Amino acid sequence: MITIKVPRKIKIGVMEFDVRYDDDLLPDRNFTGEINFRKQYIVIAPSYCENYRSISLWHEAIHGISTQYNLSLDDKDTDRLANGIADFVKNN
Repeated sequence: MITIKVPRKIKIGVMEFDVRYDDDLLPDRNFTGEINFRKQYIVIAPSYCENYRSISLWHEAIHGISTQYNLSLDDKDTDRLANGIADFVKNN
């Protein structure tokens, strides 16, 4: 298994997001992650396995890219891209 180093900050365009792991920031919403543009952070639920956390981080980063560059990706597009990128990074 490959361990992916997760940075404390991710820069998307001109914005810099803190990356946090906190189940309490995602209460009862069945989310594994969330990006907050106003407060500039990405939060990932730490209670999931490493592979799922990686997919979740990619998912939120792609949301950020989509918003920052006006790509208008929907959530299904974002899911497919996040799964594909996480798989590619893990296997190569």
